[in-house]
Amino acid sequence: MSLYVTRCLLSINGTDIADFKAFTEKQRTIRKSVNLMYKTGSADLTQRYSFDLEYVVPKDKAEFNFDQVEGGTCVVDFDGGTEQIRFGGVHCIDVGDSKIDGESELIRTIMFMAETRNGNTGATA
Repeated sequence: MSLYVTRCLLSINGTDIADFKAFTEKQRTIRKSVNLMYKTGSADLTQRYSFDLEYVVPKDKAEFNFDQVEGGTCVVDFDGGTEQIRFGGVHCIDVGDSKIDGESELIRTIMFMAETRNGNTGATA
């Protein structure tokens, strides 16, 4: 039976963030189709890196101040240590809605953009 990644550790500017419900790396468009007269080609695109964090607001300690994340780093370590993603030039672009259903925790969606992913600037695939 194969084992699968089910957890990750998140570190922003050297501070470990354990108070989160979900981490989502957003879609990257690598190339697009180009319609030509009698065939279809492709063109490489500049990749844009972004990710979302469903942050659980802690009850017993101060909330992490995401507003100050500007030009920072974010390291995502997946369980088992088999993969690590390093985002550079990370900026918090949106502190989203807070939601609570009266039975579970208060969750705030935080959106980030990054200039690099594992050292790649997105100029090449």
